[in-house]
Amino acid sequence: MKRIFLALMVSAFCLPTMAQDMVTSKTGVALANEHRIATEARRSSMNFNEIDVEGAIRLVVESRTTGNIIVRAPQSLISYISLAVSDGELKVKIFPGAPVSRRSNIVAEVYIPYNGRINDISASAAAQVIVEPTISCNELDLNASAASVIEIKAGAKEASIDASGASQIKAEVAANELDVDCSGASVLNLSGQVSDVEIDVSGASTLRAEKLRAASLDIDCSGASKAYVLGVNCSVDASGASAVVVECLSLLNASAQGASQIAYSRDCQVNIIRNSGASSIYKK
Repeated sequence: MKRIFLALMVSAFCLPTMAQDMVTSKTGVALANEHRIATEARRSSMNFNEIDVEGAIRLVVESRTTGNIIVRAPQSLISYISLAVSDGELKVKIFPGAPVSRRSNIVAEVYIPYNGRINDISASAAAQVIVEPTISCNELDLNASAASVIEIKAGAKEASIDASGASQIKAEVAANELDVDCSGASVLNLSGQVSDVEIDVSGASTLRAEKLRAASLDIDCSGASKAYVLGVNCSVDASGASAVVVECLSLLNASAQGASQIAYSRDCQVNIIRNSGASSIYKK
C-alpha cells in the first residue's frame, strides 16, 4: 500500500510539470522546452526600413503604429534575444550560448509596431516573419532561406522574391515588375496582379502562382520542380523532370526538353519553340 501511495504522489507532482513543458504563445503556437514564459517591453529606434531575423524566432509586424517592441520567450532564454538597429536595419537574432535545443521549433516571439517604412525583409535559419498590415513602397525585397517563412501583403513598383533551402513565402503582391527565384525544395504561394514577372523555379521547388495575374510572364522551370501560373502573354521554358501548368489568356511561347511537361488551358495562341526528348506540351 505504501508503494502504491508513493507512486500516486509522484504522479501527482509530475503531471503538472509535464503539462507545462509547452506553453501556447500569443499567436497560438507553442514555445518549446520551458514552462516559465517571460514577456519584456523593449524600447528601440524605429528608424529602419530593413528587417533581418535569424534563428528560431517569429517576428510579427503588427498593425499598431506606436508602442514598444514586445519580446516573449522562455525565462532562461529571453536575455539571449538580441534586437539592434544599425544603418537602417533591425537585426533580430539569438546570441551564441543560448540554451536552445537543435530540435526546438520557435523559441521566441517578437512583436513590433509598423513604422510605415519597411521594404526589405530577410529570414534565415528557421526564422518566421509575419507582416499584418499591407505595406506600400517603391522597391520590395523578400528573402527567405534555410527553412524560413515570410508572409506579407504589399504594393510596390518593383519587387524581388527569393526563397531557397526549403523555405516558404506567401505573398499577395501588386507591382509593375516582379522577379521571383524559388530553389532548393522551397514553396512559394503568390497572388495579386503584376505587369511583368520573371520567374526561375529549380531543384524540387513548388510555385503556386495561379492567383497572380501577369500581363507578361516569363518562367524557367527545371529539376523536379512544379509551377502553376497565370498570364496574358506567356513564355514558358521547362526542362529536367519539371512540370508547368499555365493558364494563358492570349499568346504562349513554349519550350520543353528532357522529361518535362507543359500543360496549358484556355484557347490561346500556342507557339512551340522546342519539344524534345520525352517532354510534352499539351492542352489541359
